Amino acid sequence: MKNLIFALGFICVLSCSKSSNTSPTNSSVGTALGYLKITLDGISYDNTFALIGGTSGSNFTFSACSGKPIFNQNTSMIENTSFFFAPDLIHFKNAADYGSPSPTSYPIFSSSSVDIFGNFCHNNLTLNLTLKDKATTKYCILQSGGSHTIKTITLVPESSNTASNCYAVEGSFNANFKYPSGTIKPITGSYRTFIRIYK
Repeated sequence: MKNLIFALGFICVLSCSKSSNTSPTNSSVGTALGYLKITLDGISYDNTFALIGGTSGSNFTFSACSGKPIFNQNTSMIENTSFFFAPDLIHFKNAADYGSPSPTSYPIFSSSSVDIFGNFCHNNLTLNLTLKDKATTKYCILQSGGSHTIKTITLVPESSNTASNCYAVEGSFNANFKYPSGTIKPITGSYRTFIRIYK
């Protein structure tokens, strides 16, 4: 079911490739496009996508540490015959709660690994990682010790929108996942995605 939700959310995906020389950069992508770049098993993958802030996500009210309304914004995904990977960015929905967060380190989490973290609650700008091993059709378990750093948070001008503000969020992450076989594999990556905050 989760794969179906992701698939519907990424109709606007523009391209996906397994190549290190086609990875988008800040100068070539611009603020109108997002990107996801990862390295897994020594192979680099990248994907660019359109501005999707406020779309293709889920509402959470029960799992925010503060009890404030939060949103799980799907960003992009990379999928091939071996694995499915998707990072979501969880954020406060309302401007009064969202505030003016600064680029710094933020939490990392995996909704498919809740047994590891117990009663985990979400803070603003938590990165939610999903990695599925297609050989076994099972989700890999996020190990402790990963990191998530947001480098920039930029307001995206939208003259026609009076209900919300759109922000481009750019960051990087590294994590270790335990596969169903017991093997632990590192994954590193970077992204630019879009979130929408109600005024």
